[in-house]
Amino acid sequence: STWGHLSRSITLRALSLLRRSMATSSASVAAAAPEEVALFARDSEVRAATLSALTSHWKHGKSFVVDPADAPAVPLVLRTMETPPPRGADDAGLDVAEFFGSLRARSLGSALLYRSVISSTQTLLHQHVAPLPRGGLVCATDAQTQGKGRRTNVWDSRFGCLMFSFQHVVERHDRLPFLQYLVSLAMVEAVRALPGCESMDLRLKWPNDIYADGRKLGGILLESNSYGSSFFVTIGVGLNVTNTEPSVSLKELHERVAATRAVAPLPSRAAVLASFCTVFEGMASRFEADGWAPFSDLYLERWLHSGQEVRSDTTVHPITLVGLTDVGYLKGVDAHGTVYELQPDGNRFDFFAGLISSVVPATK
Repeated sequence: STWGHLSRSITLRALSLLRRSMATSSASVAAAAPEEVALFARDSEVRAATLSALTSHWKHGKSFVVDPADAPAVPLVLRTMETPPPRGADDAGLDVAEFFGSLRARSLGSALLYRSVISSTQTLLHQHVAPLPRGGLVCATDAQTQGKGRRTNVWDSRFGCLMFSFQHVVERHDRLPFLQYLVSLAMVEAVRALPGCESMDLRLKWPNDIYADGRKLGGILLESNSYGSSFFVTIGVGLNVTNTEPSVSLKELHERVAATRAVAPLPSRAAVLASFCTVFEGMASRFEADGWAPFSDLYLERWLHSGQEVRSDTTVHPITLVGLTDVGYLKGVDAHGTVYELQPDGNRFDFFAGLISSVVPATK
């Protein structure tokens, strides 16, 4: 079978990374509720390589204890599985078999950490796992109890939303600001590449949101650490697929199109995830070789802001948005032809109110 290459189920336990101090009592550690995360892989070779890499790249001290009897009660259990969990007719869980069957990426997504409900995919990867040498690991879930948004925001993590995180390495610091734009653009293109979604008018709201019909469809979160000249980035993505709340979803957009003409069925979350992995991997390879330039025109074609006027308490005249600067901020021009670089200050800027908090003359 598809899963015949995956080895027998084995439970590995990680020592807690959530100890607040050396004074944490054994009783409080024992009281922590474990979160079990399943590790799946496309084939046995990928599974073995990923498991080996996880063992050596689990942060903070001892990595795994193969024998559960050797470990105290801990908040995380990693399990490799021989077959995907059984799915009932009404089971809304991510279809792991469909995901691997649809995946065309060479590396990204070839290994999958999955749990139906988890605190946060972003926290799991960013705080627990150092970037793996071979890459390719994706962590996905059906619902989060502590979903993370930009800065201190919380992502409303409903069932039906596609939620996943993965890691990426950026070697050049000048390209790091553009990575969030690349991820957002890749998600839009990945959705539009799927049957039934080709005509969806998906838009990019700077810096990291995906919109449709003036409502938020998805969002991107990046957290990075620098090691030498390299930046290890943990990327979180949330996209409303079938959930009807709190905003617009692909299901709503698809139903609107289907009411006017025959279209393919709505793609599943597994299909969307597989499409993203395939599209982003190709775009990331081009980005690494040639930078942001090859994607600039398509990004501006997809974003919401061309020709939009914004105001600031530091300028007299309105500023018209025309693109991005060479360092990744917004580029605007006023009625006199003066070019400005527009920078956000926390979350105090609101494009739909025509306001932005920080404006400085552009150097280029």
